[in-house]
Amino acid sequence: MTRNRNDSDKRNPGEPVFLTPPGPARPPEPKRAWPMFLLLLGLVSLLGLAAALLLYRPAVTAPPQVAQETHAEPVPVTKNRTAIADKNPAQQAAEAALGEWLRIKARAGSEEITAWAPEQYRDLLNEAAGADALFQQELFEQAGSMYQRNSQALAALLDSKAEILTRVLKRGEAALARLDAAAAVRDFAIALAIDPTHAAAGKGLRRAQNLDKVLDLYYRGLALAQEKQDLNGAAELLQQAVNLDPAFTPANEALTRIHRELDQHRFKKAMGRVLTALADRNPAAARAALAEAEKIKPADPAVVEARQRLARLNKELRLAELRGRARQAVREERWADALQIHAKALELDPRAAFALGGKAEAERRLKLEQAIQQILAAPQRLREDAPLAGARKVLARAHAVTTPGPVLQQQARELEQLITRAATTVEVSLRSDNMTTVEIYHVGRFQPFTEYHLRLRPGTYTVVGRRPGFRDVRKKLIITPEQAGHGMTFHIRCEEPI
Repeated sequence: MTRNRNDSDKRNPGEPVFLTPPGPARPPEPKRAWPMFLLLLGLVSLLGLAAALLLYRPAVTAPPQVAQETHAEPVPVTKNRTAIADKNPAQQAAEAALGEWLRIKARAGSEEITAWAPEQYRDLLNEAAGADALFQQELFEQAGSMYQRNSQALAALLDSKAEILTRVLKRGEAALARLDAAAAVRDFAIALAIDPTHAAAGKGLRRAQNLDKVLDLYYRGLALAQEKQDLNGAAELLQQAVNLDPAFTPANEALTRIHRELDQHRFKKAMGRVLTALADRNPAAARAALAEAEKIKPADPAVVEARQRLARLNKELRLAELRGRARQAVREERWADALQIHAKALELDPRAAFALGGKAEAERRLKLEQAIQQILAAPQRLREDAPLAGARKVLARAHAVTTPGPVLQQQARELEQLITRAATTVEVSLRSDNMTTVEIYHVGRFQPFTEYHLRLRPGTYTVVGRRPGFRDVRKKLIITPEQAGHGMTFHIRCEEPI
């Protein structure tokens, strides 16, 4: 089917153009040579125009219904320089505008525009389809203008991603605030489509996805607390809600209130046990219950007062224990232990009367005991008058004790016997050769004699005889109280020449 120029102008937009070349030309008639040349020239021009239309006309597409629809390039690029040269400036400008539109459209596809601006993108595609139709109708100037406007609008839309991201994030937060899970999911999903690594968007999407479950746990927890007074069950449900969404303020606030109520119940029970234990004078139980109460309200006045009462009870019980131990030490006449125990009691309470009096008595009795033991440990010192007089004073102190115990009584008896023995003298007759000098340690030195008489107290004495040219003689002189009244004879002389 062959259409002339007028027919082609009347075709419907998008309808393909079919051109049929004319049949073989007849030999020209001489008389009609110029008209035939003009006819051939017109046919060649018509064929060239038809070829250009077939090569460059855009494919007719229906307006896109969704943003993902593919926009076909209406005018493929040609390398035919003759064809390009035959184009008018308006067509060339339209094709350049179309190329820019296709470049920006490819960028939009790579940036997943359909996920975050589907409506705006669909509108631009629909407008681009209109530009395609104008191009097909060879209305190149209008088509180029529309392509240019579309390119600018799409470029601006792509450049506004940051603003869109901020806007949808705010919308998502607002949707969460009004508990609209669907809207929040949609907005945060758009934000992640713009920036898949955006932390706030990811967190918001998770919160939105969990919102329905969080709300269910939250309302069930409130119902348990208000209707059934099951605070522990309510706290468990609210804790699950907080675990799912730590940023859900109502659940956090409700959980805090219930924890306060639970703490108040536990505090009252613990303080009740504290007071009972204090009344029973049971410091261990009071201490355990008070520790539980202190964890809940460490600065509560009731806790402070209970802490003071427990301290006083501990002090009283400790003093009572020390008093008992001190009495036992006194009964057993362990005066060093008694003194130490009373000192500990005074560290707890410097005004403790039993400790003040007990310490003074323990000090006196300890000194007496030490003095007696010192004399009994060195009885030989009593051969001298001064130590013997001191021993008699110590014995007098022992006898002055109004309630002596068995230990002191035994010590006093031993001391008295020792003093009696030490005060008893025995007459000793020393015999020598009148050439030996005799010395009795702690008694005196005697010039050579044949016989010498003196009285000595019981004990062991060392006697040394010395004579020039002879070996010294050393002997032990033992005197016992039983020898009193009988006397004794002791011989000493130097007999071995050197």
